[in-house]
Amino acid sequence: MASYNFADGIYTIWKAPNKETLEKIMEDFPVFKKGIVEVVQSYPPTTEYIVRMWEMILAFAQK
Repeated sequence: MASYNFADGIYTIWKAPNKETLEKIMEDFPVFKKGIVEVVQSYPPTTEYIVRMWEMILAFAQK
């Protein structure tokens, strides 16, 4: 989705259904597989982020 150049290297943002799927795709591109970190928030917040937050809040409320 995006790529950013920093002094420490290049950071890219990918959209995938889950981390495991992205890791599987990246097996063919080891340069991108250096470190995959899930991003759970973006600005402005996406619909997926809002829904995920409500799911977490409801899950904590049930405990």
